[in-house]
Amino acid sequence: MIALTTFDRYVARSVLKPVFIAVLIGLFSLLAARLLRMLDVVGAQSGSLKTILEILGWLIPHYLSAAIPLALLIGLLYGFQRLSEGGEIVAFMASGGGLSRFTRPALLVALLLAFCSLLLIGWLTPQSRYASRLISEQVRDSASFFAVKEGAFLNIGTQTILVGNLDRVSNTFQRLFMFDTKNPTKFETLTAKSGRIVVDKPSDRPLLLLDDGVVLRIHDAARQTDPLSQDHYNVYEFTSLNRGVGRAQNFNFRPRGFDEIELTLMELFARIDDPPLHSTRQSVLTELNKRLVSIATIVLLPMFAIPFTIDPRSGNSGYRAVVALVLLIVLIQILEHAALYARVNNVNSALLLWGPFLVFAVFTVRRYWLACYSVKPDRMRPLFDGLGAFGETLHRRVTQRLQARLNE
Repeated sequence: MIALTTFDRYVARSVLKPVFIAVLIGLFSLLAARLLRMLDVVGAQSGSLKTILEILGWLIPHYLSAAIPLALLIGLLYGFQRLSEGGEIVAFMASGGGLSRFTRPALLVALLLAFCSLLLIGWLTPQSRYASRLISEQVRDSASFFAVKEGAFLNIGTQTILVGNLDRVSNTFQRLFMFDTKNPTKFETLTAKSGRIVVDKPSDRPLLLLDDGVVLRIHDAARQTDPLSQDHYNVYEFTSLNRGVGRAQNFNFRPRGFDEIELTLMELFARIDDPPLHSTRQSVLTELNKRLVSIATIVLLPMFAIPFTIDPRSGNSGYRAVVALVLLIVLIQILEHAALYARVNNVNSALLLWGPFLVFAVFTVRRYWLACYSVKPDRMRPLFDGLGAFGETLHRRVTQRLQARLNE
C-alpha cells in the first residue's frame, strides 16, 4: 500500500482543488450549450422543462468524461504554477529534493481521474447515451407536432397530419386530417372540424381534443379482394375524441446496442467479430481504440505538465501554460478526426489513433526527462521567450494608445 507523506497530500490538494473547479466549469459550459440547442427544439411545449432536465441528466457522464482531460491539465498547470510562484519549489529543491518528486502525488491524482474516466466512458456513458436517445425519440415526435405549419403535411412516426387555421396562442385549430399506418395491414383515416392541442401529463406527448369528425378504419388490408366490402373497414362519426400524437412514454424502443457508441467497454471487446447491425468491425475497433487512448492520455498528463510549469530555467509560465493547453486540444482534435476518418472510410484505426498518442508520449517523456534529470536547455524556451516578448510589446502598445486617447 502506498504511504502518502505530508508533502504528497499537500501537492495533491494543490492540484485537486483547481481540477474540481475546472470540471464544474467545463461541465456547466457543455450542458449550457446543449440546453440552448434543446430549447430551440422543445421550448414551445408546455411541461418541457422536466424532459430537458432529464435528458441533460443522462448526458452528464458523456460531458464529464470529455471535460476530465482538460480539467486535469488545468489543475496541474495552476497548482504547480502557484507552488512555483510561492517559492515552494525552490525551497524543496534547496533541501535536496528534485522536480521528479512532484510527479508522485500528481500521478496518483491522474490515476484516480483515469479510473473515473474508465468507469464513465467504459460503462456509464454508453448506458446514458442510450437513455438520452430514448427520451430524445419521444421529444422529437412531440416537438415536430408543435412545429406544425398550416396547410403542410407533417410525418410523425406512423402518422401523417394536416392542420388548417392554427392559432398558436390558444393552441386551437380548424380542420384536421390524419392518416395513421398502425401496421402493414391496418390503416386509419381521421378528419375533424376543429380541435385543441394539450399535453398529456402521464406521457408528456401532444394530445388532440377533437370535435365533430369521422374515422375510417381499414383492417386486413393485405387480404382484401373487394375494396368496397364492409368486412374490411369501419366508419363512425364522433362529436368528441381524444387522440395522442407520436408515441407514448412506454412505447417499445429498440434494445441498447444500435451502434458501437452504445456498447460498454467489455461489450466492445466481445463484439469485435460480431458488430451491431448498424456498425462494422472497423467501427467497433475504432471506438475501442479511441476510449483506450483517451484513458492512456490522462495518465501522461502529470509528466506533460511539469516541464511547462515548474522548469526553473525558463520564465513566462503563463505563456507556457497556454502552449500546453493548445497542444492537448490539438491532440484531442487529431484523435477525433482520426476516429471519424476511420469510421467513414472503414479503415484500420490502430495506427491513426495510437500513432498520434505515441508521438505525444515520446514528446512528453523526453521533455519530462530533460526538465528533471538533465542540464540541457529546453528547446522550447525560445518559443516561450518569443511569446513573452510579443505579449509585453502588445501590452505596451495597447496601453500607450489607450493613454493617448484618454489624453486627447
